[in-house]
Amino acid sequence: MDLSLSEPQRMLQESVRSFMNRSAPKGTIVALQRSDAGYQPQMWKTIAELGWLGLLIPEEYGGGGASLTDAAILYQELGRGPLPGPFFTSGVLSA
Repeated sequence: MDLSLSEPQRMLQESVRSFMNRSAPKGTIVALQRSDAGYQPQMWKTIAELGWLGLLIPEEYGGGGASLTDAAILYQELGRGPLPGPFFTSGVLSA
């Protein structure tokens, strides 16, 4: 069984990693964890616009229709930070 990433999955991985490097460097993450809100609203707006919150929602309902492997790639890269915020409740539980 070939478990290597497909080209679109590698592109997703690179996109999320690049986003995290630009938008959530370690200093930003530490500051967010110490803040009352615990997240940056503008960053979450961007994440939503990129379609990452709806990644697992079927396309017929306006989501990304992605696979669990695609979601695992996204979560792995967001967890590198780790990115603080409501991703699990927004992107997984509510979906």
